[in-house]
Amino acid sequence: MAGQQIECSYQHHVKSDFPDEAVSGAYFNTHAGIVSMPILKQAWDEAFQKWVLDRTWTQKQVEVYFKVLTINDATVARFVDQGRRCQLAEAYRNNPNTVTDEEICRDLKERLRDRPEDYVKPCAPPMWSWAEMHQLPEAVMHLTMGVVKSVAKFVHHWAASRNKSPYLAERMNFCINMHRQYCRIGRCPMATYSPLGKFPGWVADTFRSWWIWMPWLYSTLDSSTFCYQRYVLPDKPTHRWNGKEAKLFLKSRAYPGYTKLTAQASKDVVATMVLEPNWPPPEVVPSGCSVSVEQLQVLVWHCHALFKNMFAEPHQPSHQHAVEVHAKMLLTTIAMLDRLMNPGENMTNIYERKYNFISLPRAVALLPVYGSARNIQEGGSDGEGIVKMLRPLTPRGLKHQLWTSTSTPCHIGGGGQHHVSAICHYYHRW
Repeated sequence: MAGQQIECSYQHHVKSDFPDEAVSGAYFNTHAGIVSMPILKQAWDEAFQKWVLDRTWTQKQVEVYFKVLTINDATVARFVDQGRRCQLAEAYRNNPNTVTDEEICRDLKERLRDRPEDYVKPCAPPMWSWAEMHQLPEAVMHLTMGVVKSVAKFVHHWAASRNKSPYLAERMNFCINMHRQYCRIGRCPMATYSPLGKFPGWVADTFRSWWIWMPWLYSTLDSSTFCYQRYVLPDKPTHRWNGKEAKLFLKSRAYPGYTKLTAQASKDVVATMVLEPNWPPPEVVPSGCSVSVEQLQVLVWHCHALFKNMFAEPHQPSHQHAVEVHAKMLLTTIAMLDRLMNPGENMTNIYERKYNFISLPRAVALLPVYGSARNIQEGGSDGEGIVKMLRPLTPRGLKHQLWTSTSTPCHIGGGGQHHVSAICHYYHRW
């Protein structure tokens, strides 16, 4: 339910400079809750009233207010720019002498005459009136791509922390080549890692192959090669170490910036460290060692099982229950392992900041409405299948302003099926 959730209060305010007089979105600065479209539109009107008309808020307070409500920067910038223009126009109408520069005054008069819409209250984003927040998850194809890619990168980051990233890429290339040579499944294309350990095939088709084959591709994690091997000092005096040996030593001690040092500079740093009383300094075990192979395999399995059940066809209630469980377990597991891999860091996780993991619960909630996600991604009148329905009706391509002509009846009628009917009716008129 959108709005207040009294039991979910924060220990500290989200923003200390949040406006005290805020009403619509004030709750979200102190408590966790579900942001709804009506709340966003009320906050939009409230910010314009308090900042532009009443002049009781500052621009900084407006930006903080919208930030707490998770409104993106582009929308905030558009609101602020038009709000400034409204303030300027209001000041000029009340007293034309406030603009002393003749050229600026003449330009302002022309703009007020030619573009009056730039000096009125900005309209809220149209999507806020189109659908409710819970009906707007990430596109299922992009959501799948982001989740699978982030899990794959997490595993490779773990391997890199144990100095085993090249070995992992080599073993995965072996599995991928076996799949391409013997399985011959055209619906599951797959690329191989480059010699530099980069995967060049992050496209929609390969993501589907990733989550299908993920448990098998990462079965190599069971290898004893991934066990961390402690550093052993060379059996010769430090003044006889070469650059490679000096760098390996600095790496084992987590010396900052060792990768950018030349061979001679690395040997000079070691020579300086030898003179210190605590020589040799204690070895720093990589943070990746705090995450076990078994924990990674659990993470990989939840990712695989999540999309296996999400795309299952025919879709059953058991699939919906499995998707809900695996989505929660995936979010919980990757958050726990990230804290183990990066202890003491307060930065936002990359999977939350870039790959939109937060849409997973919303996608799960829409399964009872749309059924299998395959209907949306691979066809059906609610997904990309609409292209197959319309293509025979467009022998000469899409007409100009098609979207304007079809979205208006859809918005008035308020339904996706109504939208399909409107499009078909539009084409039959040709």
